[in-house]
Amino acid sequence: MAANVWGLDVTVLELFLGRLSLLPGVQKASAEELKQAICDREPPSVPEDAEASAELCGFVAACLHKEPARRATVAQLLSHPLVARRDVEASRRALREIIVDTL
Repeated sequence: MAANVWGLDVTVLELFLGRLSLLPGVQKASAEELKQAICDREPPSVPEDAEASAELCGFVAACLHKEPARRATVAQLLSHPLVARRDVEASRRALREIIVDTL
């Protein structure tokens, strides 16, 4: 499960940034480049100059610890303010609008 939390958060961070978070400046990374970035570099984070909420920064920080035992659990993430305070129905409507607009 800890690997799933890592993967989820890398995805969340990349959606926020609009680019690869593990390899800034790289458009398309090979599996080997990604492996090296994960194993040898510090975990990605929300850049200090990004206009991100405290909740997003906290969510990212909770998920991207190198040591799996230090990562947030799924239960902890579900109660995190970034997730727990969201209006699920409003989020579904917004997602539908995005999907319809791209078709």
